[in-house]
Amino acid sequence: MPAPRFVPPPSQSVLPVSALIPTQRQAPPPELAARPAPPASRPAAPARRRTIVALLIALGTSAGLLVGLIVGSVASAPPKQADANAATAIPAGGGRYRVGPDLTPGIYQTSGENGSSATGCYYARLKTGDGSLGDIIDNYVAQGPMTVTVGQSDGYFETTGCSPWTKIG
Repeated sequence: MPAPRFVPPPSQSVLPVSALIPTQRQAPPPELAARPAPPASRPAAPARRRTIVALLIALGTSAGLLVGLIVGSVASAPPKQADANAATAIPAGGGRYRVGPDLTPGIYQTSGENGSSATGCYYARLKTGDGSLGDIIDNYVAQGPMTVTVGQSDGYFETTGCSPWTKIG
């Protein structure tokens, strides 16, 4: 049996193979081929570009040094010293106490609520005491005994509805 032969459908025409293969480029004429190619040279960077790069490097270095100076001065600030008259116990009820002058940093404990608040015993460690949500370092509400560590870096300690707080460490 002979091999089947491809017959295109009547709507398609068969193109010669030469129409499908692109022709190759021809060599340039001899008068153009004899001309030497221009030397490949790299133009020098303009002085303005170099100046801008140098300024950006200097600006980045200055900004980095400034940030390091600020962070270093904040991190090396001396710790707050507790005032000789600062409390080591907080009476029942509550209030806001400035850490250092009013309250000695340390670990405090309470037996829980004192019955003056429907929500229970509440405390908050604050950065600046400005009343914003971002000012809160830590806070908690409980019905029973609680322990909290008031740090030297805390700005204020606030409490409401609690039995007396006693410093235990």
